[in-house]
Amino acid sequence: MPFPEHLKEHLKDEADRGSLASVWRLLGVVADPPASEEREDGVDAAWETVRQRAFGDDLSDAPPVTRGRRDRSARGPRSGTRPRRRILFGSVALAIVLLAIGLTVWWQQPVTVRSASGQQISAQLPDGSTVELNSGTTLRYQRGFAFLPGLQAARRSVELDGEAYFSVTHGDRPFEVRTFNTRVEVLGTEFNVRGRSDSGGATEVVVASGSVRVESVPNPGDATRDSEASAVSVVLDGPGQRSRVTRDVEPPSTVDVSRVLAWRHAGFAVTDLPLAAIVNELERRYDLQVRLAPSARALGGSLSLYYSGEVRPETIIHDLCTARGLSYRPISDGYEIYADDPVNR
Repeated sequence: MPFPEHLKEHLKDEADRGSLASVWRLLGVVADPPASEEREDGVDAAWETVRQRAFGDDLSDAPPVTRGRRDRSARGPRSGTRPRRRILFGSVALAIVLLAIGLTVWWQQPVTVRSASGQQISAQLPDGSTVELNSGTTLRYQRGFAFLPGLQAARRSVELDGEAYFSVTHGDRPFEVRTFNTRVEVLGTEFNVRGRSDSGGATEVVVASGSVRVESVPNPGDATRDSEASAVSVVLDGPGQRSRVTRDVEPPSTVDVSRVLAWRHAGFAVTDLPLAAIVNELERRYDLQVRLAPSARALGGSLSLYYSGEVRPETIIHDLCTARGLSYRPISDGYEIYADDPVNR
């Protein structure tokens, strides 16, 4: 970068008078130029000030300032070199420690897999097991089924809120599924678990192959449950074996597996559910709104529906209304179900 023109004029005038001290005072750096080796640090500061005054605050393009003095390297390193190295090493060590803490915190955060309303997804678990999530389901598990990398947990444990189908690989550690009120333990099998905390307080487990142990998990706030009742469990052994858990574990019964697993083939099935519960299933399954008029909501009784393959939501609503003597009509974001009596609509 060329030397600024406005300084050239001043330097020319001062050079004619042969007074370097005047140039120094003109730049407003110090009262007199440095004259001895002992004032080296002050000279460094002064030259830096000169450089800034000449080229402005942005020195990225400015030439380095040099002085016709002895090479500092000939005098050996300055006394501050070793402390600066210690500071550098300390900063690196601190960065490594913070990184290790951050990675530990990240690892211990559970992995969350969600399927939105109207969506069904599949996921592979760390041990190679697979899980299919029905609509509106959340699954959580410890990353790698381990507390830390290389430090395995005693169990391969997942938490489920919704409905999922599990195909579990054999392993040397038990595999368990936990819902809000149930623990299902397996060593290698295929089974369906349905447990929604907002669906009347029940979890249903159905085995497709193999066997599982179903155990109720008491609510910590439920003082009416004693330790003996909380330990009750049943074993489901073989296809179609089913148990429901509410406050207690129901004895095993046999169901049609194809009906339970209709959702895996884009079908739809409900068994002995009231109208309002069926509407909730439709809304979750197809991500639409189904509005029940007061007259329709007041109807009692339960209903079963089964569609083995892909089916449109309007087909289900039509059949539902036909079975219950109701009518329906489209609305902006779904359907409304109502009774034909205009007084009650």
